Amino acid sequence: RHWHYIYRQRKARKFIDDVNTTQIIIGQIFTVLASVGAGYLLDIHKENLGLIVGAFVLMPGIVDLSASLTGAMAAKINHHIDKTPAHPFVIALHSILFSLFIGVFAGIIIGLFGGFMSLVLLDGGDIIQITKLGILSMVSILIICDPVIAFMTVGFKKLGINPDNIVGPIQSSIIDIFAILIIAGYARLLS
Repeated sequence: RHWHYIYRQRKARKFIDDVNTTQIIIGQIFTVLASVGAGYLLDIHKENLGLIVGAFVLMPGIVDLSASLTGAMAAKINHHIDKTPAHPFVIALHSILFSLFIGVFAGIIIGLFGGFMSLVLLDGGDIIQITKLGILSMVSILIICDPVIAFMTVGFKKLGINPDNIVGPIQSSIIDIFAILIIAGYARLLS
C-alpha cells in the first residue's frame, strides 16, 4: 500500500541528491579564476583599505559573514522551491529580505567587534568609524549580491541544474570581489 508513497519520495529526492561532477568542476574553475581576480583587486586597493586603522581586521569577518548569509539564503531558496507551492520568485524575495535583515545585525556586531579589536591590538582604531564601515559594507554587499545569487539559484533550478552543486563556489567568489571593492570604497569615503 505504501510503495507509491516511497516511490514518490525517492523520485523527489533524486533531484536533491543529484551530485553532478561536471557542475561542481565548473563552479570550482569559476572560483579559481575569480579568486585570482579578487587577489588582484585587493592588491590594487590596499592603500584605500589602509586609510582606516582596523579595516584589514574587519575584512575577513565581513567577507565570511556575507558569504555565509548568502549561501544560507541560496540553500533556503533551493530547498523551499521543492517543498512549498509558492512561486520561486516569492521565495527568493522573502529569502533576500530575511538575509538583509540579519545582515544589518551582523554588520553591527562585526563592526563593533572589529573596532574593539583594532583599538586593543592596533592602538588607534576608531570604534565608531570601524562600526560604520562594518554596517555600510555588510549591507551594501548583501544589497548587491543577494538578488544576484537568489535569481541565479532560481535560474539554475529552472534549467535543471542542481544549485547545490554550482551556486556555492560562484557565490563565494562574487562576495569576495564585491567585498573588496565595497570595503575599499567605504574606507576611502570614511577616512
